[in-house]
Amino acid sequence: MPELISSLYQFVVSNALWLSINIAVPVLLPYLMLVLIAIDQATHTSAGTGATTWRTLLRKSVDTGQLFWTAISMLAATAYDAVAAWDKHPALHEEIGWTVGICLVAGFVCTVLVGFSTLRTATSGTTNWYVIGLSIWLTLALCGFYPAVHFSFA
Repeated sequence: MPELISSLYQFVVSNALWLSINIAVPVLLPYLMLVLIAIDQATHTSAGTGATTWRTLLRKSVDTGQLFWTAISMLAATAYDAVAAWDKHPALHEEIGWTVGICLVAGFVCTVLVGFSTLRTATSGTTNWYVIGLSIWLTLALCGFYPAVHFSFA
């Protein structure tokens, strides 16, 4: 197990720029912004409002499955990486085809889910908690799948 952790650490260090631009910016930067807004609220209003603001903004940022938009962009980038590898890796055409197909189907499903969830929230005011959970899970899964595809087809 320590060797796995060491290998993972070495991978992250050697690919820090790519991981920062392609994973950290689209996934984490919006939440860093929410923290900064909450800190601003806390310094300009009464005590405790920063935490309340942060929780409200955090809830609204994932409400209606908004993380699907991040997942869709990561799926598109993953499919692009796979298609770009087509000429370089003729022996991997089947894997590349499956990767592109999975990305396209998942992107379509994400688009449908976020659309219907937004419509439901706008018309009835209720939230689909399973859609929110799925959007969070899929985004986290893509934080591993996207780099795996990128570096295996590179």
